[in-house]
Amino acid sequence: MPWRQSGNSNAAAAPAVITPPASTVAWQNTTGFPILLVISGGTVTVISVSRDNAAYFILGLIAGSVLLAPNDYIKLTYAVAPTVFTGFPQ
Repeated sequence: MPWRQSGNSNAAAAPAVITPPASTVAWQNTTGFPILLVISGGTVTVISVSRDNAAYFILGLIAGSVLLAPNDYIKLTYAVAPTVFTGFPQ
């Protein structure tokens, strides 16, 4: 998890590499906080996001950064898995 509770404030953990799920499998931001995902490398063909895990919107990029609000979903379509960093506070 990219966040940790520290007293009455939220302190960001150091950015970490996460393993993306299989191609086209949804991943949900369950942290309760907005998080920034930085996606690079691999062979990505589509990055899409959703608020409800039903209607997905294609972002028109194959690498870069994506801000996910709490409970948002992201799907990556790829042949070779990209590197995904998370834990950047927003």
